[in-house]
Amino acid sequence: MYIVGTIQIYLMAAISFERFFIIYKPLSIKSISTNVILVVVAGCTFMGVLWALFPYFGWSYYSLEGALTSCSVEWFERSFNVISYNVTMFFVVYIIPLIIIFFTNIKLVSFI
Repeated sequence: MYIVGTIQIYLMAAISFERFFIIYKPLSIKSISTNVILVVVAGCTFMGVLWALFPYFGWSYYSLEGALTSCSVEWFERSFNVISYNVTMFFVVYIIPLIIIFFTNIKLVSFI
């Protein structure tokens, strides 16, 4: 489910930016074609898959969670490998999309 979450946060940021773009510049709607949308969706999917695959290639790793029924990224080990992945993932997968969503929604509210 980690891969789905990483893809979804990128898609939410893209949808938020697209909504901002259409409302803020309504005459530019013709510049958003089906090909542009497919490239954005493919880019969001690629970024989500990329961040979910890094633990398979040695940057951090997946481990069983508390109930021993599912796996997630290792959170408790204090090695540089695990901490560097978690901090980088926190900023790239969570903070940057959150800033995009927050900024575009604040601009829309102030615009309307």
